[in-house]
Amino acid sequence: MSTTTWIRWWPRRWPLSSAYRRDRRLIWWRFNQSKATSIRVAVHSLYAILTRINGTYRVGLIQSHEGYGGTQEQSGQEVYRFDPETGDIRVVIRGMVCPNGLAFPDESVLYVGDTAGTHPTETYWPERHHHILAHDLVDGQATNARLFVEVSPGFPDGFRVAVHGDVWTSSGSGVQVFAPDGTCLGEINVPEAIGNLTFGGQDGSTLFTAASTSLYRIELNVRGATA
Repeated sequence: MSTTTWIRWWPRRWPLSSAYRRDRRLIWWRFNQSKATSIRVAVHSLYAILTRINGTYRVGLIQSHEGYGGTQEQSGQEVYRFDPETGDIRVVIRGMVCPNGLAFPDESVLYVGDTAGTHPTETYWPERHHHILAHDLVDGQATNARLFVEVSPGFPDGFRVAVHGDVWTSSGSGVQVFAPDGTCLGEINVPEAIGNLTFGGQDGSTLFTAASTSLYRIELNVRGATA
């Protein structure tokens, strides 16, 4: 079973380091001699995987109000695998428009959100990608990419997996819940668009959500997946 840690890192052109340990250490700064920027989310399991949004995500480089504007040094929209034992970094998913959230229901599948429906002007483009893809994990490689769900309204900025494998995702109208086969099980309406969410509380059955201007706490009868 995996232990999943999510790290939100705004691209101020700083090294990505371990912010939850006292012995902080640099784990990734350059790839192929170029700086890695716009690292959005990191999860770790048997496969330690990072995602980078090409250094062009709407906040950071192309908009400098939450970072330092500049020019990207990496090309492509890719998901990377980082091996903490060897320090090896390699691309495991290519060709996405705007990879964002990551989650593992188990060690055999990786979910990756594509939020290309966003725009630097903060305008929502419903005709562009706003879905979650599923990938099989074989020997540390992501294969067999396929559509898992489309999220509407809005897009899947952040999402988590519950103990039975259901996916709880942010959207423009609240929190949407999908079964492992992609069936929509329901929605929790929230008065603001949700950006990210996580399970927590004493027994993991409290859902915390970060919305446009507020934080919400929702008590559930289901627990988030844990190691």
